Amino acid sequence: MKGQEEAPIELLIGVTVLTFVLIIAYYVYENVSSTQYLERVKASTSQFARVIENVAQGGPGTTQHISLDFSGSSGDTRISQITIAKGPPDACLNALGTRDCYMIYVIANVSGTMQIVHSELLYHVSGEDIWYDPTGANMNCDYTGLLTYFSNPSSGDACGAENFLNAGVYHFTVSKTPDDKILISTGG
Repeated sequence: MKGQEEAPIELLIGVTVLTFVLIIAYYVYENVSSTQYLERVKASTSQFARVIENVAQGGPGTTQHISLDFSGSSGDTRISQITIAKGPPDACLNALGTRDCYMIYVIANVSGTMQIVHSELLYHVSGEDIWYDPTGANMNCDYTGLLTYFSNPSSGDACGAENFLNAGVYHFTVSKTPDDKILISTGG
């Protein structure tokens, strides 16, 4: 009789412990997923930077294709923009010996706050003109699709916090035009 009286209490304790374990497991899963997603975004961005640099060093007509992998779970991180803009003069001077260079910035909403989650200097691209052809890109905001251009990336997102890139793989072609400009176009 005594065992039957204690069973509901033991069951309640077991369910409570199991609930806490599941909550912790879910938190760990989300944290790991978000970290892996950001690492994949950073790796894709670094590859993108190297492709732009390779094309910049090539002659007119040089063309390379690149895919940016934003697939998978992002947890509480949502990529808003990939921006190519003038880099901070001091960072350019320290890395390249010139105050004029470009950087790629990945801007995301992380837990409700817009922030730069990754940035990368573009070597061998200072003084080059970089153009983006938005043909086929999503034109739902004032920017030109996936790649945006503005002089102060930390100043915020003019498209608003509602404009995010969907998880997936984005394809680009980077080529050098006859007048030595770098053209980035969607598709590839």
